[in-house]
Amino acid sequence: TAVADLRSEPFSRHAPQFCKQELQAALRAGGVGYVFLGRELGGRSQDEGVLTDGHVDFEKLAATEAFQEGLARVRQGACTHRVALVCAERDPLHCHRALLVGRHLHGAALEVQHIHADGGVEPHGALEQRMLEEHGLGQEDLFTPFDSRLHKAYVRQGERVAYRPSS
Repeated sequence: TAVADLRSEPFSRHAPQFCKQELQAALRAGGVGYVFLGRELGGRSQDEGVLTDGHVDFEKLAATEAFQEGLARVRQGACTHRVALVCAERDPLHCHRALLVGRHLHGAALEVQHIHADGGVEPHGALEQRMLEEHGLGQEDLFTPFDSRLHKAYVRQGERVAYRPSS
């Protein structure tokens, strides 16, 4: 019943129907709410304080006041709406929507599911398992607790896909 647009830059040259104004109008015509949260929850921060080695560090970004306010808005909206978070990547494993926002919403006891380009749905826990496998961390390890392996996988995947502002 509502869409939260998480794109830092809400436009598309290739699919103009997904530009902010066009998308908002189409959703409104269909009775679906729209809110732009790209400033709060977008992955392309220009804040130099959230950069590590030239890329946006998702852990630093998640600690910002703006990010926390954006998460609070999504949680509040989820009390009265079924909310879809929109971004531009086809595979959620390659998108800040899952690695940053979905991670923190999933940890807040919300049911987070990712819709793939083919229409299939992947629960966030399954996405985490896929990420662990991709980084060779899927096997249980007597010496490394699950939470540590999962954290390492999030950091590695975040480094792969994070925005790198040009200098």
